[in-house]
Amino acid sequence: MKKAFILCIGAAALVLSSSAFAVGISPPNYAFMLVGGGNLVKNGNNGWVCTWTFNTTTGASAGGTPPRATGGTMSGGTATGTNCSIMTVDPSTFSITSSDANGGAGVFHGLNFKQSGAIFCSTPSDVPFQYINNGTGPSEVYFNSASIGSNCVFAADLKTATDLNVVP
Repeated sequence: MKKAFILCIGAAALVLSSSAFAVGISPPNYAFMLVGGGNLVKNGNNGWVCTWTFNTTTGASAGGTPPRATGGTMSGGTATGTNCSIMTVDPSTFSITSSDANGGAGVFHGLNFKQSGAIFCSTPSDVPFQYINNGTGPSEVYFNSASIGSNCVFAADLKTATDLNVVP
């Protein structure tokens, strides 16, 4: 009887711990663009108020219902607007780190912004973002004054054209 009880407790712990790894973005293996207004500021000035586009793809399915990926890749980014076409963003990867009633949060694993091909703002560190689910409509990614290295800040509201959702 004692062994059966210990096995039941162990199985329950396994189920509860595995659910912590289930958070992700749905659907998996899906190419999409994040597009919207944002401001990149270096040393408190040189603000680049642009429309930013991140070319992004969710990763392979990690299972679950609905199927979801734990993150994905960004193949690169561009900017449009007055004097913005000289700005680009290097490829990166991202992970979804949590979910809540409104969506969730994640990180890009390093971001490099370039001006005319040269590094302008860069960090190898994780750059946090908030993800807002909008039911069956386009979703939103917010960078809330995220630090890009020691002297740059990026604030942006980027939207998906299609429905993608962070799921628990």
